[in-house]
Amino acid sequence: VHGLLSFKEGTQSQVIKPYNITLSRLIVDGNEILPGDKTGILNTSMSSTSSITLNSDVNMFNIEFAASNYLLMNKSDIQYCLEGFSREWNTIHGLNRITYSKLPPGNYRLVIRPVSHDETICPPATLNIKVKAPWFMNWYAFVTWFLLFFAVLYVLHYVIVLNLLLQLFFQYQKLLVYVDQ
Repeated sequence: VHGLLSFKEGTQSQVIKPYNITLSRLIVDGNEILPGDKTGILNTSMSSTSSITLNSDVNMFNIEFAASNYLLMNKSDIQYCLEGFSREWNTIHGLNRITYSKLPPGNYRLVIRPVSHDETICPPATLNIKVKAPWFMNWYAFVTWFLLFFAVLYVLHYVIVLNLLLQLFFQYQKLLVYVDQ
């Protein structure tokens, strides 16, 4: 027909184009973290950050990401794994946010990848996450607890020995008074 073209989508060759997953936003305890803000978590934008350090009092954090593939044939569900916390891959269907809450102190590595494509099509996005231990769980706190424990033991030992010496002294005094009579 003059000027009309039709085709079936299934008969067309589909070439999957390479794309990337980019970390785009960090939200900690409901507040968006920006580079250079008072929290000091981000020095540069989230997309160029390779690691973050969170304080022990962080209750929850979200990491948002974006994929640079806008073609329907490239669409894939996303998987993520927080190495050091879990060995399981979690699958996200149509969402672009990963949430964790109350992570114990330690070093973790977040890996985000598409479910169905290999790394040549889309390399995984990674983020190293360090959660600091609370002040009372650091090495210097343990040294302080250790020293306090032995200081208390020393004082108790000193008081007990002094008490025994005083008892002996008073018994000796009584004995001298008894002998003098």
